[in-house]
Parts: sequence; structure tokens; C-alpha cells
Amino acid sequence: MAADALSCRVHTSEEELVAISSSIPLWLQEVISAYDGNDMAQKLLTELAIQTSNESGYSRRAGIIYHRNKIWLAHSSLLQHKVMQALYDSATGGHSSFPVTFRCIHQLFIWPGMKSDIKKFVQECPTCQQAKPERVRYPGLLQPLPVPTQAWQVVSMDFIEGLPRSSSYNCILVVVDKLSKYAHF
Repeated sequence: MAADALSCRVHTSEEELVAISSSIPLWLQEVISAYDGNDMAQKLLTELAIQTSNESGYSRRAGIIYHRNKIWLAHSSLLQHKVMQALYDSATGGHSSFPVTFRCIHQLFIWPGMKSDIKKFVQECPTCQQAKPERVRYPGLLQPLPVPTQAWQVVSMDFIEGLPRSSSYNCILVVVDKLSKYAHF
């Protein structure tokens, strides 16, 4: 009996497996770079250089600041936008609502003003504004007004504004009878 491709045992060394499984995402370097220009990040890094973690829940691993096991991002609108865009546009994100998107991002990351940033990002998404239906209550059926039985029983009034000044006036009051459609100016 001849061996086929499925039944053949593949011999791989442990070094190959370790090399395959160790990958460092490129965006982690962006996270570390964003710490350079941020005062709060520099303060935290200085504190965490002395202690590996502090009582506020901050810790440092491989140059990255964590807050309660979530990656802490310095105030960098470009980096935060990249994170929101990546998780919001992903197959699992799927342009979800604010609570779902916030929960997804908050599982991995944290930054000051995160909730308002994500809310604004979700509300201003151009794809969602074009594709998702408006979620407003249907106004209901239009009900016609009853027809008046006498002239000047029911009137409508309106101001016409934005006119050039004439004798120190710049608008006109218009009164219209609903039965005869007669108007007074």
C-alpha cells in the first residue's frame, strides 16, 4: 500500500514552529512611538520603570503601557482612529452600533475620552449613514382638517420676513380665511 499526502507524517523541528508562531504586529511600534510626545505616557513610563505595576492598575510589558490588561493608548488621534477603523470595519465588527463597537474596542484598548471618541466615530461613519435606514418613528397617517362652515371661522396667519425696510418695518403679517381663501396683509 502506497502512502498518500494526507497519511504521510510531516517532520518539523520545534524551532520552525516557534519561528512561525512568534509574530509582532507592526502597529505595536506605532503605540510605542505615540508615547514619545505624550506627557502622561512619559510620567507613567517613568513610574513603571521603578515598579513593574502601580496601584492604579497600570503595568508595562515590552515597552507598552497596560491598564488592567488593556493596551493604553496615548492621545494620538491618528492611532486611535486606526484602531477604531480596524475593529469597526472588520468582519466581526461589521459596522455595529455604538454599544457593540465600544465593547469590542474596550476589551483590548483604553485611552482618555475613549467613549466619546467611539460614539462620534460611529455616528459619523459615512458608510453607515448611506446604508443604514433611519430609525425614527413613522409619523402616522395625515388627517385632513375639517372644512369650516362660515367665513373667518378658521384663519391661518404667517409672517413674511426678510423684506427691505419700508417705514421702519421689514416683515408682513398675512391672515388667510380657510373657507374663502381671502387674505389680509
